[in-house]
Amino acid sequence: GYTHIQVDARNIWSSPLDLVSYMKDMPITPYSIENPFNKLNHEMLIELSNIQPSRIVLNESILTTHNTDIFKANSKNFIVNLRICRLGGLLRTLNMMQHAKKLGFDIIIGANMGETDLSLKVSRLAALTAGNSLVCQEGAFDIYMLNTEMYKLSLSNEMVGETGTPKIGKDHQLQYITRIS
Repeated sequence: GYTHIQVDARNIWSSPLDLVSYMKDMPITPYSIENPFNKLNHEMLIELSNIQPSRIVLNESILTTHNTDIFKANSKNFIVNLRICRLGGLLRTLNMMQHAKKLGFDIIIGANMGETDLSLKVSRLAALTAGNSLVCQEGAFDIYMLNTEMYKLSLSNEMVGETGTPKIGKDHQLQYITRIS
């Protein structure tokens, strides 16, 4: 087996070149990048997919089958993340999955943190339907994370600035659990 490491870029980048410049200093090349730009910025996602080797996870940018059509020319550069709750239920998710598979996309069956047990069970059904197109299924840590304190750093008064925002410097490292698919 092997491990794919996915980076969640948290919608903070303003241009593909800025993100690529930052990634050059990373010790590894991530398998995929999720949420690099504000949602529905299709042109920048396509540009990013053409100038660096990591695959781009289409998450908030995929709401309808029309959205997948925009990326079909480069489907191997992208992975479609289908979240049942975001897409409006299992039937709409299965429809989107069928369309995405027809266009040659790989699939992630997504699950937001804190989703119900029922939602996770339904996502397993969708994952089975994805077949060989499935590259990842989210939600494996859901129960673990609900019962575990994710952050090992407690903020003390001297670590909080005047605005109430945390001051995390080189002496205070924030450790957290990341998703590895």
